[in-house]
Amino acid sequence: MTLRAMQQQFERMNMVFGEFRERLDRQDERLERLQPASVPRIRRPHRQPSVDTFDEEAYDEEEEVASDATWGRVMRRRFVPAYYYRDLHLKLQSLKQGSKSMEDYYKEMEIAMIRANVEEDREATMVQFICGLNREIANVVELQHYVEIDDVVHMAMKVERQLKRGGRTSSKVEASGSASWRSK
Repeated sequence: MTLRAMQQQFERMNMVFGEFRERLDRQDERLERLQPASVPRIRRPHRQPSVDTFDEEAYDEEEEVASDATWGRVMRRRFVPAYYYRDLHLKLQSLKQGSKSMEDYYKEMEIAMIRANVEEDREATMVQFICGLNREIANVVELQHYVEIDDVVHMAMKVERQLKRGGRTSSKVEASGSASWRSK
């Protein structure tokens, strides 16, 4: 099915390129008529239209998959700069939660891991996640035992919510305490 579609696409492209070649030839002829005869003109060599000689019986799907993988590697090597993956790994290693919400931090970490094509064991992923958390959240989360990264993320979200709730009341107490200290 896909082979026929590819073959039809190839035939359409051949037809379009053929029309394009014909237009270029007509323009070459017009230019030759307009130019003086004394100036020699270098002509573009004519190309023979390619003939599609696809043999369905000799087609091997495994070879196509292998060639697709090879093609991807070649294209990546040609168009992706050498420092690209190094920069992605550096960004992943230096990723911190900062002022981001827990969900945003985890999504950014997942995206960075996918882009950098990192497949590490779950322990290493959990350690990296915890190391990037804000210190007050990481201190609480480190005390727990986890098997999956989802458990760590869920606990970190709970701690973040508790700190946000508790942070409002403690900031009022600190503000009133510091005001009374200044007045003394």
